[in-house]
Amino acid sequence: ARLRGFISPPLLAALGERATQVVPSMLPIHLAAVLSTYADLGQLPPQSLLAVLARRGEETAPQMTAKDVSGVLGAFAKIWKAHAEAQLEILNSGTDTGGSSTALSLALMEQLGKSLVKAIDARATVVAPLMSASDVADVLDAFAVLAEPPEEPLLVALGQRAKAVVGEMNAQDVAKTLNAYAQLKAIRGGLSIVRL
Repeated sequence: ARLRGFISPPLLAALGERATQVVPSMLPIHLAAVLSTYADLGQLPPQSLLAVLARRGEETAPQMTAKDVSGVLGAFAKIWKAHAEAQLEILNSGTDTGGSSTALSLALMEQLGKSLVKAIDARATVVAPLMSASDVADVLDAFAVLAEPPEEPLLVALGQRAKAVVGEMNAQDVAKTLNAYAQLKAIRGGLSIVRL
C-alpha cells in the first residue's frame, strides 16, 4: 500500500495495538494525531482502535478547546474520506469477493462517526467564539468532507465567527471556507450564508 517503506506493516500493527491500549489516557491532540497519521499513511486503523478512538473523542469533547475541535473533527473527516473512497473503489471495481463485508465496514465507520460528530458539533458551538480563522475554515471543511452539515446553532456560530476573523484569514482559509459553504449548500439544498 502507501507505506512507502517508512513503516513496516508489523510495526504499524504493533503501534495500533498499543494505541488501543493507551487510548483512555489520550488527549484530543493525540486522537487527532493518530487518526491523521493513519490517513497520511493511506491506512485505516483497525476497527477496534477506531471504535475506542471515537469513544474517547466523545468522552473528551466536552473539554475540547477550539483547536482540539478543529483537529479531531478534521482528522476524523480525513480518515473517513480515505476509508469511504477505498471501500467504494473495492465495491465499484468488482474485485470485492465479500461485498457484504465491505458494506458492513462502511456502515460501521459511519455509525462510529455519528456519535463523535454529534458530540463535537455540540462542543464546537460553545467554543466557536474562540476559534481562530484557521479553526473556522477547518471545521467547516471537515463538515463538508463528511458531507454532513453542522446543526443550525453551530452553523450560525461559525458564520458569526467567520465574519469576526475574516481579516485574519489567509488565502487557504478563505478558499476552504468558501468551498465548504458551497459544498454544504449543495448537500443541504439551500444553506443560507447571507443572513449571517
